[in-house]
Formats: sequence, structure tokens, C-alpha cells
Amino acid sequence: MDIVLLMDFSGGAVDKRDTYVELASSLIKDLHLGPFDVQIAMVRYSGPGRTNTAFHLKKYTNTSDAIAAVMNAQHMGGTTRTGEAIKFAINEFDEKYGGRNSAKKMIILFTDGYSQVYLL
Repeated sequence: MDIVLLMDFSGGAVDKRDTYVELASSLIKDLHLGPFDVQIAMVRYSGPGRTNTAFHLKKYTNTSDAIAAVMNAQHMGGTTRTGEAIKFAINEFDEKYGGRNSAKKMIILFTDGYSQVYLL
């Protein structure tokens, strides 16, 4: 399975950042990471044009390193563009980032639920 953790790091979610990263870390600790097992990526987002990849699917095969990367992800502030972020996150399943054609794909969205734009 290829999993993208999509995290709302907008200004409205500033008080939830620690909860998001702790939930993501608890999920990761129980996974078997690797090119033939589960792969994870992390995408952070906030306002227009402020979506970026913290790490791609092929980056980590060690759960401790992946958890450290999630825990160290910096908050961004700004508005919330969830639809734009989902479109961006889908691209993480591309082979150039480690996506596998045969793997099931999942995006896990961490958000407070308030987006300024509702269009996908």
C-alpha cells in the first residue's frame, strides 16, 4: 500500500498540529515500511500555492526515521486550500516519487475541516 499523509498546517489548524503529527506517528509505528511493503509520503498545505512534499513515498524504509520527519515538519500558517492540496497529493503516487502501479493507494487527510475553497 502507498499512503500519503496530507496535513493541514494552515493558520486555523495551528493548535492541532501536535495532534496531527502524533496521530500520524502512531499510525507509522505499526507499519512495515519498504519497497515491497507499505510506503508513506507526507504533504503539508495551507494557502494558495503553499502545498509541498515533506517527503516522498520512496524516502523512508525505517519507521523511526519516518516518524522523526513527521514530528519535525514545520507549521505553515495562512489560509486553507484543501481541494488544491488533494490534487497535489494525488501526484505523489507517480512512479517518479516511488508510487507503485500494483499498490493500493490511500490519502489520509488531517484537517480541522474548514477550507476556503471547496472545489476539487
